[in-house]
Amino acid sequence: MGSSWAIICGAIRSKFEFDMSLNAAISLRQEGLLEGIVVSTWHDGFRKYPSLRDELVKVGIIVVSVPDIKESGAGNSYRQHRLLDAALGLCPNGSAILKMRSDKCLHLLRLFRSVLRRGLTALANDSPYTILQSRIAIISASLSLPFCHCDMVFFGQKEDLRSLIQIDLIYDWVFFPGTANAEIRWFSWPFLNHIPILRQYFEYFHCRRMSRFIIECYQEGQLEKIPDLIHDVLAANILMIFYNFEIVSEASEVLSLSVKDVFTGVDDTVLRIVPLTQTTHLVVYSDTLLGRLVGKEMRSDPSNEPLYAALERMQDNAYSRRHVKMGELHSIQRDYFADLPVGYSGDSLFRFATNIYQPNERSEVNSLLPVSNVVDESLNVDCQSDALAFIRAHCHDMSMEVICFRLAKGYEVGDWLPLDPQSRKYWLHQSAARKYRPAQTEYGRLMECEGDLNAAAEWYFRAAAMDDKEAQEALARLLRNHDITSVTQDWHHWQRLAERKNHAPA
Repeated sequence: MGSSWAIICGAIRSKFEFDMSLNAAISLRQEGLLEGIVVSTWHDGFRKYPSLRDELVKVGIIVVSVPDIKESGAGNSYRQHRLLDAALGLCPNGSAILKMRSDKCLHLLRLFRSVLRRGLTALANDSPYTILQSRIAIISASLSLPFCHCDMVFFGQKEDLRSLIQIDLIYDWVFFPGTANAEIRWFSWPFLNHIPILRQYFEYFHCRRMSRFIIECYQEGQLEKIPDLIHDVLAANILMIFYNFEIVSEASEVLSLSVKDVFTGVDDTVLRIVPLTQTTHLVVYSDTLLGRLVGKEMRSDPSNEPLYAALERMQDNAYSRRHVKMGELHSIQRDYFADLPVGYSGDSLFRFATNIYQPNERSEVNSLLPVSNVVDESLNVDCQSDALAFIRAHCHDMSMEVICFRLAKGYEVGDWLPLDPQSRKYWLHQSAARKYRPAQTEYGRLMECEGDLNAAAEWYFRAAAMDDKEAQEALARLLRNHDITSVTQDWHHWQRLAERKNHAPA
């Protein structure tokens, strides 16, 4: 078995979170679970923190930096792939790679300790769906939005992770801003080449809207609305996950569920319908559940039949590798999805430049970096001390946005922290700025109470776009009753979305 390395990728948005994540990786190295650590970020990070590069080299970290690009949308994924590509070149061939974000991942590292101790799980070539050399360990996987797996932390063989990277072709055809998100772009490429209808699915259909459509059909028991081709895609996605990925979440034993139960989220310990911008998707946290689906071991129920039939079809080698004729795609679009757009494409992005810095001395590799202060100096000294103590105590169990929200609640209620409206507002904004939906809604409510209706509408909008019913209702009310300039949508749209949730089954 080869050595294990950590690669920390991404922008240094929060120096505090970056330092905490890096120190966690250094601790894993001290325990003997990692041989080396590579930090791969953009030049801007070192312009903002000029002493950081030397600090990293001093503690035995290999550093690689990549020029930033101005393009948004697909460009963000391009940059992530470029960062990982630059870092992989510095790791030994055959090594196992723990790929970490530069933020938001610290509380998830504990799930990978047993995987690091055990090492890679090699795959036998006994299935036409075995694409990788070893399983990639992930935290969760999506059933209704193919390849939309959690990308905060994952673990796999160097050569397999390199096969995921796309710097040009992936942006030439299917992935355009608004349909396939960064997670899909991380995990899809080798499988799209292997199963042609998956590539055709992304090329032709709007995958986010399709995910919402699939879940609604299962919730309402209207499976006749889903064409066989879409069930084939769902089946191919399940088979790809089952044979090539390993889910490392701490899930309990799976109950005997029907497929309808799966798609309506009965057992919250192993699966969940997760809101995502412009859609929802079904996330599974258990390998056992996938095994029961592939093995057709779920409880007998009519709602099993379409997906089980698709699983049977897609395990036929010739059928699974067929190319769907364009006329059939047009027919499906016309008969089932006349209101969904098709025919998108993206532009290629080409940018190759890397500056590599490697440590010359490794005498101090066991030293931890000093953790920078995340607390605003405008807060009083006692509040700074209380907040830092709470963050240090919980950063290995909760994400930073949740920690900030808990701090805001503490200062609001005055239970385990003193009542302090200023600190409550500060930490609520910190959580909302990190895209935590409950904090965005609550911060919008706070802005509304303070009379800043445009700011309130903007924060309500952010939460409403992630499917928060309370925010949708509040945004509709503001747009209906006041002259709002920060949000241009008509209030009827948000009211309809909120009302749909009021009538949805529990």
